[in-house]
Amino acid sequence: MSEACSEEDRLIQALRNQLRHMQQELGEVRESVAIAEHQAEEHRAESEALKDLHRCQLQETRRLARQQQQERRHQAALRDQLEELRRERRRRAERAERDRARRRLETLEAEEVQQLQQEVSEAQLQLLDLQGCGRQLREELQELKRQEPRPAWSGDRPATPKRPKEAKELSFSPRSPGDRSFVRQGEAREAQQELAELQASLRREQRRGDQLHSRERTLQQRHRQLEAALKENRMSQAKSLSDVNAELQEGAHHVQRLLGFALQVPCAM
Repeated sequence: MSEACSEEDRLIQALRNQLRHMQQELGEVRESVAIAEHQAEEHRAESEALKDLHRCQLQETRRLARQQQQERRHQAALRDQLEELRRERRRRAERAERDRARRRLETLEAEEVQQLQQEVSEAQLQLLDLQGCGRQLREELQELKRQEPRPAWSGDRPATPKRPKEAKELSFSPRSPGDRSFVRQGEAREAQQELAELQASLRREQRRGDQLHSRERTLQQRHRQLEAALKENRMSQAKSLSDVNAELQEGAHHVQRLLGFALQVPCAM
């Protein structure tokens, strides 16, 4: 019986030792499992952190891409505005040059019109003088015709007619009625010739006056055309300035929006 008990005790002790060993192994396995679970948890945390970091990097990359695109658009808009301002400056310089040329042309035309008016006035005065000379010559011619000698009814010698003050002095004194008639006929022919010359000169002056009036009308028409073109140019310039002001205001609003967005970006970061 004692041997059987001792054998049972040894078995029990062996089983206890085996149980203790198995418990130790189980503890080691549990510890390994806990370590593995902890490592897995750390790995999952690191993976989540990496995912978050990747997501943040992707968002930041997209934000930077959008910001760069907006900056490129803004720079393109500023370049367009600068080019438009340069074009507007060139247009203003061209308009100023056209205005200066128009003013010079108007000054020259005004001087030419004044000169033409002065020439017309002088031509009218000359025409009046020629008309007065023509009337005077016609009166002298009629006076000479009235003073031609008629046949005497008596033996008395006809009285010598008085000459007009403007008549030319003869180089000889007639001594007979026939000589006086010949002289008066010569004076009449000379007066008629001078009258014809005056009439021709009068016609020339009239033609010249008509030409001057035609040139004056042409210049007045050109002046009216220039005034109409100037009015249209002023209206176009006012419209262009209004468009430029509207574009500048729109560009200023766009710049303000970009500045506000640029100020908000650091706060968001």
